[in-house]
Amino acid sequence: MTKYFIIIGALLFGLIGCSDTRRQALTNAETKTCAWLIEDVCHGLTRSPGELVRERSSISQLNIAAWLAKGDISTKHDSFPMHVQKRRDQWLLIRQGLVSKAISSQDNGLLALAEDIDDVQRQIFAKSVENENQLRLTVDQLTLQHAGLQARSERGRTLLRALQQARIELDRSMGK
Repeated sequence: MTKYFIIIGALLFGLIGCSDTRRQALTNAETKTCAWLIEDVCHGLTRSPGELVRERSSISQLNIAAWLAKGDISTKHDSFPMHVQKRRDQWLLIRQGLVSKAISSQDNGLLALAEDIDDVQRQIFAKSVENENQLRLTVDQLTLQHAGLQARSERGRTLLRALQQARIELDRSMGK
């Protein structure tokens, strides 16, 4: 009888050992990859959530891909989750403001109106900057949520920094 328990135990151990052993948490490389893909999409570049799906992707990275793909990673994406899509849709106006120097990218990854802009430019860009900043913060929180991270955790702070860094670099390079 004991012999059978040992055999059954060994079989169960073998089955458990052969199951999917994906990591839950994002690696540092995955953190940067996810941040850049999200910000590239928000900045109007052509990217696909399927790029995040790899044989060894963590569960967190797969969750972010599924969120960005609205659950269907297999198709080409012309539309993204609401907050990402809103950022993407208003990017051309934001870019115009960056190019004209009416808007500047701040070190915290948010935008600000230039102090010396005229009333017409202020009227054109003020609401867009306010909306964009709110959307940036919302996308940050949604990304954390889908990665299964808290903003106060070390990994959460790392992800937020990666999103901010990608955003700053894109704002500044595309605003030239």
